[in-house]
Formats: sequence, C-alpha cells, structure tokens
Amino acid sequence: MTRSGWAAEAAKSAAFGCTLFFSAVFVLLVDQDMEHLALFSDKLVFIMGGYILAVMLIRLVAALPFIRRLEDLDHRPRNEDEFMEQVENYCKRSGLAYEIIQYGMPAQVRLDEVRYFVKVSEYCSMASGIVPALEFTVMQGRAV
Repeated sequence: MTRSGWAAEAAKSAAFGCTLFFSAVFVLLVDQDMEHLALFSDKLVFIMGGYILAVMLIRLVAALPFIRRLEDLDHRPRNEDEFMEQVENYCKRSGLAYEIIQYGMPAQVRLDEVRYFVKVSEYCSMASGIVPALEFTVMQGRAV
C-alpha cells in the first residue's frame, strides 16, 4: 500500500472512530445515563482517542498484504479463461495494478508489487449457503 493509501485509511479510520464515539454519547444522552456521560466529559480526549486508535488498528491490520483476501463470485468458473477473466475483473474493479505471472487455475498474480497465489474456494454463508470465491494468498518466501 502506498503512503497516500495509508493516509486515506487513517483518515477513514479517524472519521469512523469519531462516528462511533458520538454514537456512544448519543446513546448515553437518550438513556439519560448521567454517570457515564460525566465520565465521558471528564476523559473526553482519552476515550475519543481510544475509539479512533482502535478503529485505525483494526483497519490498518486488515489492509496488510499478509491477510488472505476473498472475493465472492456469482458462480464458479467453468474453465481457466473464465477464471482469469474474473481475476482481471476483480483487479480492475479494485483499482489494483496487476500482472499475471502464471496463467491457469490456480494462478499466480502480482497485485501492487505483492505476489499472490489465486484459487477458487468456497465458504458457507448463513444467508446464501455455499458461496464460491476467489482466494488470494500472499506467496511467502518467494522472490517478487
């Protein structure tokens, strides 16, 4: 992720953390919980900072490349060409610079200078049942 990407993630995280904080304050106001409102007013900076830092930490760790990525598919690809087309569509939709290293099913691609092993996997969803997905796994210990 580039420096501007990290800055954008930090800004989104700060905005989301502030939203969570003010939502908590609103709930306390509606419930008329004066004891906890007094605590919030006494420790305003620390509590708001805690919300913001917690959200930043979660979002930034989730954005690191060692985390496996899953992208839901409408249907399981029938052949290599359809599989590679879905990989390319995902990269274009996500705005990722990509390079195909090994064409096939499974494939190896480079997304934003990180090498991934891509395969079709399935997971169980409570809403949709079995869902096919593209699974992107960082290739550790291999030269980029």
